[in-house]
Amino acid sequence: MNILTVSSGEWNKSFESNEHTYHIEVDNDISSVEMNATTNASGATIEYDGESSKKVKIKDKAKTAISVTVSKDGERRTYVLVFEKDMDVEMDEEETVDGVKAKEVGVEAAHMSTAGNSESDASNNNGGQVNRKQPVETVSFFGNIKDFFTSLIK
Repeated sequence: MNILTVSSGEWNKSFESNEHTYHIEVDNDISSVEMNATTNASGATIEYDGESSKKVKIKDKAKTAISVTVSKDGERRTYVLVFEKDMDVEMDEEETVDGVKAKEVGVEAAHMSTAGNSESDASNNNGGQVNRKQPVETVSFFGNIKDFFTSLIK
């Protein structure tokens, strides 16, 4: 992806295609934003939180994670934008904050596990993540990571 913009908010850093997680501060009254992503990859598709619509809803919560995915020929790159509002986190919102962290961790893990894999690697199942299916051991690993992040925000 070459360019990624949103209609409202202040980014924590400038967009770079090799960075996959961004935090964007928005006003508390923002309920949706218009996103625009461009890529030089001819024939690539871009989805905003799993949809083709560039307008995405921002929840009335302290944090809302939105994914932007670029796909072409079986290759995928996902970026996570965490929209943050200046509001107190309620106890029932703790689950949402955990979900944001889990989404960020999942994106990082997906990029690490698919880095350097070619199309020929995808057909060679050697018990790892090459076939894009997570082994059972990985689930408990991600559970441990989620528990770690949860302990940091308590």
